Amino acid sequence: MLIGIDDDKVINGVESLQEEQIQSIVQTYITPNVLVTLNLISVKDAGFKTVGAIKITPTKKPHYVARAIERLKKDDSFVRRGSTTSTLNHHDLTMMIEASGKLKSESKEYSEAGEKHFSLGNYSLAIKAFSKAIELTPAPKLFFRRAIAYQNHLEERMEKDGPPIRIEDELNGLKYSRNKDFKDAIALAETPEFELEVREARYFSSYNFERTKSLGYTKDEAYEDFIVIKDSLSGNEKAEWIIHQIDEVLIEWDERALNELEDLLNSGYQTTRLYRLLIQLHSEIMFNYGIALGLVNEALEKFKGDESAVHRFLSEKLKLLLQMKKYGEAVNVINKLKRMGKTPTLLSIDLDENDLLIRIALRHGMKYREVSNG
Repeated sequence: MLIGIDDDKVINGVESLQEEQIQSIVQTYITPNVLVTLNLISVKDAGFKTVGAIKITPTKKPHYVARAIERLKKDDSFVRRGSTTSTLNHHDLTMMIEASGKLKSESKEYSEAGEKHFSLGNYSLAIKAFSKAIELTPAPKLFFRRAIAYQNHLEERMEKDGPPIRIEDELNGLKYSRNKDFKDAIALAETPEFELEVREARYFSSYNFERTKSLGYTKDEAYEDFIVIKDSLSGNEKAEWIIHQIDEVLIEWDERALNELEDLLNSGYQTTRLYRLLIQLHSEIMFNYGIALGLVNEALEKFKGDESAVHRFLSEKLKLLLQMKKYGEAVNVINKLKRMGKTPTLLSIDLDENDLLIRIALRHGMKYREVSNG
């Protein structure tokens, strides 16, 4: 299907294709799910205007209308006969089933070959075998297995030397293929359990920011996977998993992470680690010092029986007060820490009021590290 060419075959071109919207429409109105590939093609003879190309590949024939729309009724199915389209009949269905059986048999042979090559670490051969199987029967599990093979092959190639340009081109091709196969496996997933398995594999193979970038895995994709995995958990396991991901693993510190943590706090799950993360997000990312200070005071009240927690949150309070230039209150916190027998430490404070902060620090025996504005 070409977009940007009118009925008179005049190329008007398009600027872009709304992939997410197109994918959503196709998956909503066609069942079983089909594979949709979108590309933009520059046409030289039309002054390099861009034409959109949409390729729809069947997965399990026959496909039906999943939801009634305009003249199409639910469960309608159609076949192409030459230049015309007609309703699927019993003979058509029988022929499709027979053809599907033959294709599945051939596809299974290639799939098994792919698994054998994969187990031996021959990832390039596994990719070729899985690709042959996908040509015959584009099943979600085959896309999933090929995605893993692409990923392993990509990691191998990252460790090898070669002409920089050639290696870079090859790596970019492997990244694109890996990510596309993961997307296709998710789009074609027939059960929530299988979708979760695919998303977990994609998410946990990209366990930190640097690795995420190296695999071409976007922040938005990581967050989509995070949400699906999170929703499969419950109770304290869910809460602890959310905190772990935000604190140590993948989810970038931004407003989405803040919303996740605030939802946990409002649900009644309240730990020192959760408060620490919320305070850091508000003070270091959002620069909401007032909100951060309010959370510190709340935490000091809630964990007042825990001397270690009190020490930690008083240190956080001192840092915030100095950043807010509330030096009188800062001295009160320093004295409180000294009464506890604790030595306050200033770390990574932006010393706009250099001399004043140093005088405060020296007077109260504080350790500090100067951070220049440069």
